[in-house]
Amino acid sequence: MGFLVCACVTSRPVFLFISREFRPSNLIQVFGFTDDYSFGVLQSHAHWLWFITKCGKLKSDFRYSAESVFDTFPWPQFPLGSAPASGAAGGALAASAGLRREGATDNERGARATQSTSLVFADLAKIEAVAAAGREVRRIRAAALPQMKGGLRALYRTLELPGANPLKAAHAALDATVLTAYGFTPKADLLAQLLALNRAVAARLTRAEPVTAPGLPPGHPDPERLITDDCIRPAGMRPEDGLFSHSLRVYRKSRFWCHAKAQRQQDFRAFLCGFASLREAFGPPLARHFSAQPPEWCRFRPALRR
Repeated sequence: MGFLVCACVTSRPVFLFISREFRPSNLIQVFGFTDDYSFGVLQSHAHWLWFITKCGKLKSDFRYSAESVFDTFPWPQFPLGSAPASGAAGGALAASAGLRREGATDNERGARATQSTSLVFADLAKIEAVAAAGREVRRIRAAALPQMKGGLRALYRTLELPGANPLKAAHAALDATVLTAYGFTPKADLLAQLLALNRAVAARLTRAEPVTAPGLPPGHPDPERLITDDCIRPAGMRPEDGLFSHSLRVYRKSRFWCHAKAQRQQDFRAFLCGFASLREAFGPPLARHFSAQPPEWCRFRPALRR
């Protein structure tokens, strides 16, 4: 499981999940979301339009700001209710979400009673559609990247070329599902509709009325089903060694590897202190290699050579 990020300064809307093994720098904007629905909303044209309208710039590139962009961006609003979906579509959606209408046990009936104040089935369908469209965007990107030099930047440049493009079609489908989740009119001005929703949400907050916060709505009956594990992981990182071996390989490229063996061990302990937030992840491997605690003054990561 990873978390959602984008570049703080960018010229294109590219959001992706990265593994928890990464520790983003101040040049990466981190979002505390792990679900496909949140990815779909942030990767959509609606969010990109709000982004470029509210953000500042660094030369000609856009600079994402949590205060001016994310904090003011209105997410789709899903009021809680108990209206069931009708027909075969409603039954299929209820089954896929684990809400059986007949033959339920006492525990299932109790859960259904609790969910009577959850999302209605029509809103669940919108959320599922956004999540599925977001997964399709990532699937197409993952399939195209091995065949292209230049990474995601080069891949997204192909959207500017004329002709059919699978990624362009996937983004168009995602944008359509996000507009449906918002309940917006496609032919009307999108920015004006977002601004009107922003003012409506702000007014409800002023009156202490409930609103749908950013991220997956809490009324979803099975949020784990919308969490996938297709995040980007460190290259060459072996699962059996974990972060310890990866840190050792980085350390061997550092300026401390020229010392004698005893000094290298002491310096390596100092090097690991720079990963203070990762100590729990090192666990037993760290204890096996170095039993003594690093000195208190060793708190910073050494400068690394490229």
